Amino acid sequence: MSGEINITTHNDKTIEINETKDIDENNKLVYKLTNNDLYISFCKKNNKFFSSFNRIESKELTVKIPNTMQLSLLNVKNTSADININNINTNSLKLSSVSGDIELINTNAHFSYLNNVSGDIDINGTFNEQINTNNVSGDTNIENNILPKYINTNSVSGDISIYIFLKMMLLQ
Repeated sequence: MSGEINITTHNDKTIEINETKDIDENNKLVYKLTNNDLYISFCKKNNKFFSSFNRIESKELTVKIPNTMQLSLLNVKNTSADININNINTNSLKLSSVSGDIELINTNAHFSYLNNVSGDIDINGTFNEQINTNNVSGDTNIENNILPKYINTNSVSGDISIYIFLKMMLLQ
């Protein structure tokens, strides 16, 4: 299985979940809302989607949340898919990927924890408390709009680049 996970905002007042692949019922994503927590799974539990007769080549998931919504936690775990997050505001961000890139564009979080194996991590946004990254066999690029209180980044077989954009204030 390979694919893409896209999480972004929109102007509506509801959460929108789309799967952009025509597939059978057993392989469609499953989601549930419990105590204000939204859980999304690749497919039904106990489905043997790695069967040679039932193999899914690629799948794309898009989640759109209201642009006025402030998340307390965004937690994504995946294998063999890219994670793309755009214009999201959250208190905590936890992303874990194997064999896929992680890309954050214009994302704001107080605490971020990003783990990746065999893929790049690209961060662009405002992370004011903590930035934590761990990457094996991939590059890590961080572009932050402010100087966070804490940065911890580790890499095995990959480069690390950190850019902090500081606003210069002129005293008059």
